[in-house]
Amino acid sequence: MSEEAARAAIQAFAANSVIQIFAAGLVPLGTGTLFEVGERAFIVCARHLFDDMDGGLLQSIAVPEGPRGAIVEIAPVELFRPSYGERHLDIALIELKDPDVIALLKRSWRFLSLSDVAEAPSSGQFVLSAYPQLECLAEKDQRTLFDPGISTVREVARLTALAHQAGHH
Repeated sequence: MSEEAARAAIQAFAANSVIQIFAAGLVPLGTGTLFEVGERAFIVCARHLFDDMDGGLLQSIAVPEGPRGAIVEIAPVELFRPSYGERHLDIALIELKDPDVIALLKRSWRFLSLSDVAEAPSSGQFVLSAYPQLECLAEKDQRTLFDPGISTVREVARLTALAHQAGHH
């Protein structure tokens, strides 16, 4: 596969699972990736998006129902993020709690699963992806530029474990 074809495939893949997140009043807040673990649905995004957001505003966030669809509120949601002592980890999980919202999003979007991700290789190239289909290929010697992305898979697993524990208490 040529590099151009590989980039096109990566963009097509990301375009179906990376969505824009809006705050109240349709203010663009950031982006996230739809992700599911078992029967639970999440948006994986940057922690800093929520640093100054209270619980009420969190419950008013919205996303597009599809790539060309209307913007819909997704409440109720639950936010999982590293503790204040781990603020250098810029990752958060928004758990979607409403089965109707999840079903609506699944009609037009693809939720990634653990089988879709892997740790960055120790050599060669890896891909980081964000809205609206931006990708970055990084060589091993450039990895320090992308440390947050490299740790993302581990952090998703750790935060998912915390979310799982919280769901059973």
